[in-house]
Amino acid sequence: NSGEVALFTGLSLGRIYRLTCDREIPHYKRGNRLYFRKSELEEWLLETKVKTGDEIAAEADNYTARRRTNRIQASRI
Repeated sequence: NSGEVALFTGLSLGRIYRLTCDREIPHYKRGNRLYFRKSELEEWLLETKVKTGDEIAAEADNYTARRRTNRIQASRI
């Protein structure tokens, strides 16, 4: 089962064991056997999305617009 997880995730078997030991990857254990749910592995793999350049630019625009609005409101007080 762990070998299938290594193939599915692209990680080495040693890395899979380290992640389970550190409780960083979702898994279940009964006796000495490890079990994994594919849906939980997919969610775990996708939880650290890297933002696109457009997403970062939009966040920067929103941030600067909010700062400008806050400065204008503060100067009116």
